[in-house]
Amino acid sequence: MVVAHNLECLSILRCFPRAETQVQDVLDKLTAPSLTGIDLVAQSSDGADSVDLFDSVLNMVERSKCPIRHLVYRSSCIFPAHITRLLQYTDATLEWLELKDHVCCDRGMVNALVDALTARNLDIPAPRLHYLSFSLPVTVDLDMGTHYRVDDFVEMVRSRQSVAPLRRLHIECKLEENNESLLDSVD
Repeated sequence: MVVAHNLECLSILRCFPRAETQVQDVLDKLTAPSLTGIDLVAQSSDGADSVDLFDSVLNMVERSKCPIRHLVYRSSCIFPAHITRLLQYTDATLEWLELKDHVCCDRGMVNALVDALTARNLDIPAPRLHYLSFSLPVTVDLDMGTHYRVDDFVEMVRSRQSVAPLRRLHIECKLEENNESLLDSVD
């Protein structure tokens, strides 16, 4: 185990799929109690390593008990349980959150994120959060899987407005792969 007491920012950029295991090994052995920022950008992979990569990030944050303010994660396989864990560990300090899932782009993840960030009564989740960015899967077939709930998203933004408003919001709409051919027929 390596304890990096002075490490404030960890950037791992352009990690190719087969390197995910090595990145996980580093994260699994690192404790960084002063860490305030994480930028992890990995190429898409659809294997189990992708799920384990975000788990390794979360395990490192939990083990370090670090005051994460800035988190950028662009890779694959972010699931609803990841969102719950992420906000559990970063709730009091998180200011900037960018999540982009290149492969799974699970609508359940987006719904979990919106639910987790919705203010209820006096409970304001991630009260310092002012920047939110995520990818949103778009499907033409409305009978497919979990639907993204627009009304819930609007309620999340409204609920935070008076106490902990978002100042920047970025939503990337991603057409799901099985619908890409539909664009070819649109004039």
